[in-house]
Amino acid sequence: MDCGNGTCEKGECICDDGYEGASCQDLSRDKYLGIYTGTEECSVQGTSTVSVVVDEGYNDLSILFENLFNTNSEIQATMSGSSFTIPLQTNYAGNVIFNVVGSGHFSGNQLVVNYTVEEDGESESCSVTLSR
Repeated sequence: MDCGNGTCEKGECICDDGYEGASCQDLSRDKYLGIYTGTEECSVQGTSTVSVVVDEGYNDLSILFENLFNTNSEIQATMSGSSFTIPLQTNYAGNVIFNVVGSGHFSGNQLVVNYTVEEDGESESCSVTLSR
């Protein structure tokens, strides 16, 4: 049996992280790509409506969030099943430099993200619930 991105054990494919399907042929993240809209609640900026694009990341286990925190910047996350982590990273929105870290998960057509943004020594916690 050809398991592509996995190994065969007793006639069944055991897929590598980030892959699924009968022959481990599908990238797990692909089913989550798209445009999500909903509400973002932040401790300083308050509540706003956002539209976030979830796109392919730089490798098979990563995704990119475009417009999270209502900025046009890209924030990278690492997938593990339907969950993901946003490792600490420095990002830019125009002339503003900020750090972001967080985690979240996908559930059906819903995306939930909890993250913290630090800018100029000030910290802000945000929670986002989006649907596509």
